Amino acid sequence: MTTTVYLVGEPGAGKSTLMAAMRAGWGELALEKRPLRHVLWQTPTGAVVPELGWPREGFGGTDALPMDAVRHAEPWIATCGYQLVLAEGDRLACDRFFQAATAAGPLVLLHVDVPAELAEARRAQRGTEQNATWLQGRRTKVTNLLAKWPHGVLDGRQPPAELAQVVRQLVPQLQAVAA
Repeated sequence: MTTTVYLVGEPGAGKSTLMAAMRAGWGELALEKRPLRHVLWQTPTGAVVPELGWPREGFGGTDALPMDAVRHAEPWIATCGYQLVLAEGDRLACDRFFQAATAAGPLVLLHVDVPAELAEARRAQRGTEQNATWLQGRRTKVTNLLAKWPHGVLDGRQPPAELAQVVRQLVPQLQAVAA
């Protein structure tokens, strides 16, 4: 059984920053390219935890995956054999992947919620300019997913290290591997 922890939120909410804080102190083992790009991390307890997506400057996580990544993600999550899988970002934040993840085990969907002004300031700080219509589309997508799927809400205004502690408390499997 695989527990999938998936972070959603509008661009600039702090999903990637929170994910980095959640795996602070973990060592990178490998970058797997096939069949689904992901990074393997080794935790302090020796557990191996994949993070879906690909590290890259600017937009990492699942946003670095190709547009058709869900067709590879569905069979991968069903057969991956990991106890815990981490993911954040827009690309796999969809009913199709969430259904596949739920079939493989528990899905812990967490909404990193921030005021729109803070998300805008963070995007400006990192130097990203995204079309207002596209941004509204991402907000609507998140809102629609949250209306369909059980989820927790995280206060994205909190410092990432503190928020990572909150997530560890919410997800026993994450607490176990981070100990």
